[in-house]
Amino acid sequence: MIESLANRKTPGAKLNTFKASKRKVSQAELELNITGLSEQGQGIAKHRGKVIFVRGAIVGERVRATLLSSHKDYDQAVCKRVLEPSAARVQARCEHYNHCGGCQLQHVDYRSQLLFKSELAAGKLTRLLAGSESAVIVAEPISSEPFAYRHRARLSVSASKHGCSFGFKKRGSHTIEPIDRCDVLLPALAAVIPTLQKLVSGLRQRSQIQQLLLLEDSSGIIFVRIIGNRILPEEDVAALASCSSATAIELEYYDSGCNSSRWRSSTTTPYYKNHTLELSYQYMIDDFTQVNPRVNEAMINQAISWLNLSADDRVADFFCGIGNISLAMAGFVASLQGYELVPSMVDKAQINAIDNNIDNCLFEIADLFSADNVVGAGLTKVVLDPPRAGAESLCRQLAQWPLESILYISCNGATLFRDAQVLLAGGFTVEKFGLVDMFPQTEHVEMMALFQRPAVG
Repeated sequence: MIESLANRKTPGAKLNTFKASKRKVSQAELELNITGLSEQGQGIAKHRGKVIFVRGAIVGERVRATLLSSHKDYDQAVCKRVLEPSAARVQARCEHYNHCGGCQLQHVDYRSQLLFKSELAAGKLTRLLAGSESAVIVAEPISSEPFAYRHRARLSVSASKHGCSFGFKKRGSHTIEPIDRCDVLLPALAAVIPTLQKLVSGLRQRSQIQQLLLLEDSSGIIFVRIIGNRILPEEDVAALASCSSATAIELEYYDSGCNSSRWRSSTTTPYYKNHTLELSYQYMIDDFTQVNPRVNEAMINQAISWLNLSADDRVADFFCGIGNISLAMAGFVASLQGYELVPSMVDKAQINAIDNNIDNCLFEIADLFSADNVVGAGLTKVVLDPPRAGAESLCRQLAQWPLESILYISCNGATLFRDAQVLLAGGFTVEKFGLVDMFPQTEHVEMMALFQRPAVG
């Protein structure tokens, strides 16, 4: 069984005002017994009383590892040979896994990945509720197929007159691991990578290309934004047009120097479809959308169920984006107010409400990190889906409102549990809690928590 290391602090989690220099390390190999997993999915061992984090190792294994770096309180190493393997070990599917920074857990079977993430989250929940008599309902993890789940990706590009390569950043590096496939992408999206490699390599001004944004929408159309730092010559634009015509890929060239689109193969707009509720959402390729459509839809269904929405409820959705959660809940409530920091996404959310014939939603721009201009009068329930920074300031305000329920969806356990302390101090209790595995094969964990204010009398 994979151990929970919820009580262990992650190295580097605390913001320092200086960066400690790495000590010189010997290249000699060490034989180590792995006794736990860190929050980053690395094996944990001890050698001469010092903690060593071992990339590529699993709890219960004995491995031979090479040190990569040495610090005052811990060392870092990489597994070179497994002497006694865990039953959870599998052969990594991707040939780039040992170098690419995109995935961290492909050497662990998926059932054990879920167990590791669930126990990590459960450990945090236990600490949060220390001394409390609350009985929390812990839901089964929301998960999907472990591969072929991402509908979008961002590839880095390194191009010069000598050639072109693109891929994801290598582990612990700013250099690129060149790829021609990626197993966590939807198959049709992964299939266009060789075509794009050939296209960019053939551009006269390829050295100015910096990144590629790839997207497959719910209708199966592939969208690609090529990002460069100056205007493309006409012959390169002609090459883009020819590629788009031959492949049916919707191509766009975006000039990062002036933050504007310089050329698009058409005006077609991607959309996301919620099949359960038969809703469609328009968005642009750089708008935030959840990368795993199946998990996203299951997460929304669970959110609606947990909040026990009724026709009398007046709900606010903070960090609403293009209306992903707001519009799904609108049909169950009297009214819904969406708040978002990004003006263009507020516009999209309002357009999506109109397109779906939803007339009880209103979307507004708000600085949700100060929340001074957000009014909670008349609200009964709230949804929070903040970025990694969390929503501490907003939670301090919510804790003072006479709300029945707050549903918090988090992509960062540290800020979720920080903000939860604020809500608990404000009189709420944790009623339900669950893991949302939006990113199989990676260390990343999303969590959902339902906070309820006890009924008076």
